[in-house]
Amino acid sequence: MSPAIIISVSSVVFVLGVYYLYQREREREKENKVFYIQEYNEEGELMEDFGRYEMNNKEEFLSLLQRLDAKGLSMVDDDSNNVITSLNKIIDNQKYQVNSPTFCLLRK
Repeated sequence: MSPAIIISVSSVVFVLGVYYLYQREREREKENKVFYIQEYNEEGELMEDFGRYEMNNKEEFLSLLQRLDAKGLSMVDDDSNNVITSLNKIIDNQKYQVNSPTFCLLRK
């Protein structure tokens, strides 16, 4: 194999590697979500206020669920009772409620 072919192949591999890293970074940027979670008072009753949250990665989202002692989030305007447990399922600028056994017990 001639040196020109070796350089050419390694250049192609380098360019593909850079392109892959670029695409990964773009996908990571897409994970940035802004959403709103309905707030609760000390008695566990829903309030009219919503807190604004901005999440950049799935670990940050899972940490939020853990801090809230939540199974997930449910969209306020959705009657299907779907529980969202993943940041990629969050829709930007939507309003959510915490789905948590703790809050359910407090509300009863």
